[in-house]
Amino acid sequence: GDAEGDDEGLDGFEDGGDALGVPLLLTYVLPGLYHPARRIRDVYWKIYNSLYIYGADALTSCYPTLENEGLNTYRRTQLEIFL
Repeated sequence: GDAEGDDEGLDGFEDGGDALGVPLLLTYVLPGLYHPARRIRDVYWKIYNSLYIYGADALTSCYPTLENEGLNTYRRTQLEIFL
């Protein structure tokens, strides 16, 4: 593959994250992370990593709400109030 062409495609997704929002792009990226073909998975993981690096704050709202279990506390009360 052409490394320069791959970078141009990833730049397009970064621009889409700015225009459409990271949570919307994540809905399209998540199924590709578990695609049966390794080459396709690799591309989706690059996109996910790019979203994670440049939009980590926006991804926080996409994570599921988990219940507390014993010693582990998963609640995000201040974040939930803020959102």
